Amino acid sequence: MNPPKSPGIAALASFLFPGAGYIYCGAFGWFFIWMSVTSFLFIGVFVFPVLAAYKDPGYVLGVTVGTISALVIIRFFELFHVYRIAEDYNIEIDRMQRMRTIRSKRLEKPAPPKDSSSEIKELKRRVEELEEVESLKERVRELESKSSGIEQIGSDVKELGPSEKPSKSKRLRRRR
Repeated sequence: MNPPKSPGIAALASFLFPGAGYIYCGAFGWFFIWMSVTSFLFIGVFVFPVLAAYKDPGYVLGVTVGTISALVIIRFFELFHVYRIAEDYNIEIDRMQRMRTIRSKRLEKPAPPKDSSSEIKELKRRVEELEEVESLKERVRELESKSSGIEQIGSDVKELGPSEKPSKSKRLRRRR
C-alpha cells in the first residue's frame, strides 16, 4: 500500500523546483504539463526581451514585467494545485483502504442460514426424542408401581412370621 503524501512537502518541492511536487505525488502527467507551461514562461522572461530589445527598449520592460507577473501567478496556482493533488491522493488512499476493509468483511462467510426443511427435520427429531422420554417416564412409573407391590408382598410375608409357615410335608406335596 502506498503511504500518504504530505501536501506541504509537495508544495515546497514545487516551489523549489517547478513540477517536483507532482513527481512526489506520482502525477507525472501534470508534471509534464506544468513543465511545459513554466518553460514557455521562462522563455518569455529571458529570451523574448532580448529579442525585443532590438526594436524598442520600453517595449522590453513591459513584456518582462508582464511575463514575470504571469509566471508568479501561475507558480502560485501550481503550488495550490500540487497541494490539492496531494490531498486528493490521500483521500483516494483512504477510500481504497476502506474498500479493502469492506471487501475483507464481505469475504468472511457467516454461517449459512438454515432452510425451512432442515429446520423442520430438526424439530421433528427433537419431538421424537421428547416422545421417547415420555414413554420412558411412563415405563419407570409402571416399574415403580410394580416394585412397590413386590415390596408390599415382602413386608406381608415378614409380618406372617415363622409360626404361620407351611409345614415341610405340605411343601413336599406341592412339589409333586
